[in-house]
Amino acid sequence: MYQISIEGIRDVIRECWNIYQSNDDDDDMSINMYQKRLHQLTLVYQETRRYLPSFLKLFKIMKEQKMMSEQDIINALKHSKELQSLETRVQQLIVEIQTLKNKKNPLSIYLLC
Repeated sequence: MYQISIEGIRDVIRECWNIYQSNDDDDDMSINMYQKRLHQLTLVYQETRRYLPSFLKLFKIMKEQKMMSEQDIINALKHSKELQSLETRVQQLIVEIQTLKNKKNPLSIYLLC
């Protein structure tokens, strides 16, 4: 699955490189724009390449959940920072509920006798 995504990225880079290498003098402004974009793409790739599998996994999950808007991504990242404290709180509440159930059971037996 990731191999297909990586191949797609390679195709985009290859196409950018072809545009970069073209010598169409009639469209120097367009070529200059593509050169800048290729440079930006190269910088982004260099900065993120070791995280690319994680980005692709996150992309797949968000796409499956139909969470592809910019606001969805911002919300997911914002709430991800709170996730650890929420998980800890859930565990605390589970323990508290079990403690209350344990206290209730002896009282129920006592009242029924």
